[in-house]
Amino acid sequence: MPTIFVRISLFLSSYSSFFFIVTVLNWQSLFPVAVLSLCLGVFGILITIAYLVITPSFKNAHTFQIKNCQQQDSDIIGYIAIYIFPFLAFPIDSLEKAIAAGILLVTIGAVYTHSSLLVINPFLSLIGYRLYKAQINAIDGDVMILSRKPIYPNRSISLVSVDTGMYLRNRKESPHESEPASQ
Repeated sequence: MPTIFVRISLFLSSYSSFFFIVTVLNWQSLFPVAVLSLCLGVFGILITIAYLVITPSFKNAHTFQIKNCQQQDSDIIGYIAIYIFPFLAFPIDSLEKAIAAGILLVTIGAVYTHSSLLVINPFLSLIGYRLYKAQINAIDGDVMILSRKPIYPNRSISLVSVDTGMYLRNRKESPHESEPASQ
Protein backbone atom coordinates (compact mmCIF):
# COMPACT_ATOMS: atom_id res chain seq x y z
CA MET A 1 0.00 0.00 0.00
CA PRO A 2 1.39 3.41 -0.89
CA THR A 3 2.24 5.62 2.04
CA ILE A 4 0.25 8.78 2.62
CA PHE A 5 3.25 10.66 1.17
CA VAL A 6 2.99 8.71 -2.10
CA ARG A 7 -0.80 9.08 -2.14
CA ILE A 8 -0.47 12.86 -1.78
CA SER A 9 2.19 12.90 -4.51
CA LEU A 10 -0.08 10.93 -6.84
CA PHE A 11 -2.86 13.42 -6.10
CA LEU A 12 -0.55 16.37 -6.82
CA SER A 13 0.57 14.81 -10.10
CA SER A 14 -3.04 14.12 -11.09
CA TYR A 15 -3.74 17.85 -10.78
CA SER A 16 -0.38 19.03 -12.14
CA SER A 17 -2.02 20.55 -15.23
CA PHE A 18 -4.41 22.42 -12.95
CA PHE A 19 -1.47 23.72 -10.90
CA PHE A 20 0.30 24.88 -14.05
CA ILE A 21 -2.84 26.69 -15.26
CA VAL A 22 -3.18 28.41 -11.87
CA THR A 23 0.51 29.36 -12.12
CA VAL A 24 0.07 30.97 -15.52
CA LEU A 25 -3.14 32.79 -14.57
CA ASN A 26 -1.67 34.22 -11.36
CA TRP A 27 1.96 34.84 -12.28
CA GLN A 28 1.50 38.63 -12.38
CA SER A 29 -1.41 39.17 -10.01
CA LEU A 30 -0.55 36.88 -7.08
CA PHE A 31 3.03 35.72 -7.50
CA PRO A 32 3.31 33.70 -4.22
CA VAL A 33 0.26 31.62 -5.18
CA ALA A 34 1.72 31.09 -8.66
CA VAL A 35 5.05 29.90 -7.25
CA LEU A 36 3.39 27.60 -4.70
CA SER A 37 1.16 26.14 -7.42
CA LEU A 38 4.15 25.57 -9.70
CA CYS A 39 6.09 23.88 -6.88
CA LEU A 40 3.17 21.58 -6.01
CA GLY A 41 2.77 20.47 -9.63
CA VAL A 42 6.48 19.83 -10.17
CA PHE A 43 6.84 18.06 -6.80
CA GLY A 44 3.90 15.75 -7.53
CA ILE A 45 5.28 14.85 -10.96
CA LEU A 46 8.81 14.14 -9.70
CA ILE A 47 7.69 11.96 -6.79
CA THR A 48 5.20 10.07 -9.00
CA ILE A 49 7.88 9.33 -11.60
CA ALA A 50 10.25 8.17 -8.85
CA TYR A 51 7.49 5.94 -7.44
CA LEU A 52 6.79 4.38 -10.85
CA VAL A 53 10.49 3.68 -11.42
CA ILE A 54 11.41 2.51 -7.92
CA THR A 55 8.34 0.50 -6.85
CA PRO A 56 8.73 -2.38 -9.32
CA SER A 57 12.38 -2.71 -8.31
CA PHE A 58 11.69 -3.13 -4.61
CA LYS A 59 8.42 -5.05 -4.59
CA ASN A 60 7.93 -8.64 -5.57
CA ALA A 61 6.20 -9.06 -8.90
CA HIS A 62 3.82 -11.95 -9.42
CA THR A 63 2.63 -13.43 -12.67
CA PHE A 64 -1.14 -13.52 -13.14
CA GLN A 65 -3.36 -14.86 -15.89
CA ILE A 66 -5.67 -12.18 -17.27
CA LYS A 67 -9.18 -13.63 -17.56
CA ASN A 68 -10.70 -10.54 -19.15
CA CYS A 69 -9.93 -6.84 -19.24
CA GLN A 70 -11.33 -3.54 -20.36
CA GLN A 71 -9.51 -0.27 -20.85
CA GLN A 72 -10.83 2.37 -18.42
CA ASP A 73 -9.16 5.54 -19.67
CA SER A 74 -12.55 7.22 -20.10
CA ASP A 75 -12.66 7.58 -16.28
CA ILE A 76 -9.86 10.11 -16.60
CA ILE A 77 -12.09 12.49 -18.57
CA GLY A 78 -13.91 13.40 -15.34
CA TYR A 79 -10.68 14.84 -14.03
CA ILE A 80 -10.33 17.14 -17.02
CA ALA A 81 -13.37 19.11 -15.83
CA ILE A 82 -11.37 20.50 -12.90
CA TYR A 83 -8.90 22.03 -15.35
CA ILE A 84 -11.69 24.20 -16.75
CA PHE A 85 -12.40 25.56 -13.27
CA PRO A 86 -9.69 28.26 -13.30
CA PHE A 87 -11.02 29.65 -16.58
CA LEU A 88 -14.68 29.73 -15.54
CA ALA A 89 -14.24 30.67 -11.91
CA PHE A 90 -12.88 33.75 -10.32
CA PRO A 91 -9.22 34.68 -10.71
CA ILE A 92 -7.19 34.04 -7.60
CA ASP A 93 -6.23 37.68 -7.12
CA SER A 94 -6.59 38.00 -3.37
CA LEU A 95 -5.57 36.09 -0.28
CA GLU A 96 -9.20 35.19 0.48
CA LYS A 97 -9.68 33.62 -2.95
CA ALA A 98 -6.39 31.75 -2.63
CA ILE A 99 -7.50 30.34 0.74
CA ALA A 100 -10.89 29.33 -0.71
CA ALA A 101 -9.18 27.55 -3.63
CA GLY A 102 -6.82 25.88 -1.14
CA ILE A 103 -9.75 24.59 0.93
CA LEU A 104 -11.34 23.14 -2.22
CA LEU A 105 -8.05 21.51 -3.21
CA VAL A 106 -7.50 20.02 0.26
CA THR A 107 -11.05 18.61 0.23
CA ILE A 108 -10.56 17.03 -3.20
CA GLY A 109 -7.14 15.75 -2.09
CA ALA A 110 -8.58 14.09 1.02
CA VAL A 111 -11.19 12.27 -1.06
CA TYR A 112 -8.57 11.27 -3.64
CA THR A 113 -5.97 9.93 -1.19
CA HIS A 114 -8.52 7.90 0.78
CA SER A 115 -10.25 6.28 -2.18
CA SER A 116 -9.54 4.05 -5.14
CA LEU A 117 -8.99 7.10 -7.36
CA LEU A 118 -5.20 6.72 -7.09
CA VAL A 119 -4.93 5.07 -10.49
CA ILE A 120 -7.21 7.57 -12.24
CA ASN A 121 -4.60 10.16 -13.06
CA PRO A 122 -4.35 12.29 -16.24
CA PHE A 123 -0.60 12.75 -15.73
CA LEU A 124 -0.07 8.98 -15.90
CA SER A 125 -2.08 8.96 -19.12
CA LEU A 126 0.12 11.74 -20.53
CA ILE A 127 3.27 9.69 -19.90
CA GLY A 128 1.85 6.63 -21.60
CA TYR A 129 0.11 4.61 -18.88
CA ARG A 130 -3.28 3.12 -19.57
CA LEU A 131 -5.80 2.06 -16.98
CA TYR A 132 -7.45 -1.37 -17.21
CA LYS A 133 -10.14 -3.05 -15.18
CA ALA A 134 -9.42 -6.77 -15.21
CA GLN A 135 -10.19 -10.08 -13.66
CA ILE A 136 -7.12 -12.14 -12.86
CA ASN A 137 -6.56 -15.61 -11.57
CA ALA A 138 -6.19 -16.09 -7.81
CA ILE A 139 -8.14 -12.89 -7.00
CA ASP A 140 -11.91 -12.58 -6.76
CA GLY A 141 -13.48 -9.51 -8.29
CA ASP A 142 -12.08 -6.81 -10.50
CA VAL A 143 -8.69 -5.19 -10.11
CA MET A 144 -7.28 -2.02 -11.63
CA ILE A 145 -4.01 -2.26 -13.57
CA LEU A 146 -1.76 0.54 -14.80
CA SER A 147 0.26 -0.50 -17.82
CA ARG A 148 2.28 1.15 -20.57
CA LYS A 149 1.75 -1.90 -22.80
CA PRO A 150 -1.62 -3.23 -23.97
CA ILE A 151 -3.19 -5.96 -21.86
CA TYR A 152 -4.86 -8.89 -23.57
CA PRO A 153 -7.24 -11.50 -22.16
CA ASN A 154 -5.94 -15.04 -21.70
CA ARG A 155 -2.34 -13.89 -21.33
CA SER A 156 0.00 -13.93 -18.36
CA ILE A 157 1.53 -10.70 -17.16
CA SER A 158 3.77 -9.70 -14.30
CA LEU A 159 2.16 -7.32 -11.79
CA VAL A 160 3.30 -5.44 -8.70
CA SER A 161 0.67 -4.66 -6.07
CA VAL A 162 0.52 -0.96 -5.19
CA ASP A 163 -2.65 -1.04 -3.09
CA THR A 164 -5.63 -3.28 -2.45
CA GLY A 165 -7.01 -4.19 -5.87
CA MET A 166 -4.54 -1.91 -7.67
CA TYR A 167 -1.55 -3.14 -9.65
CA LEU A 168 1.29 -1.72 -11.69
CA ARG A 169 2.53 -3.78 -14.60
CA ASN A 170 6.11 -4.83 -14.09
CA ARG A 171 8.36 -3.22 -16.69
CA LYS A 172 10.80 -6.16 -16.47
CA GLU A 173 8.44 -8.93 -17.56
CA SER A 174 9.53 -11.38 -20.21
CA PRO A 175 8.61 -10.43 -23.83
CA HIS A 176 6.20 -13.36 -24.36
CA GLU A 177 3.99 -12.12 -21.51
CA SER A 178 2.98 -8.96 -23.34
CA GLU A 179 2.27 -10.44 -26.78
CA PRO A 180 -1.32 -10.99 -27.89
CA ALA A 181 -2.33 -14.61 -28.46
CA SER A 182 -1.58 -15.71 -32.01
CA GLN A 183 -4.52 -16.68 -34.18
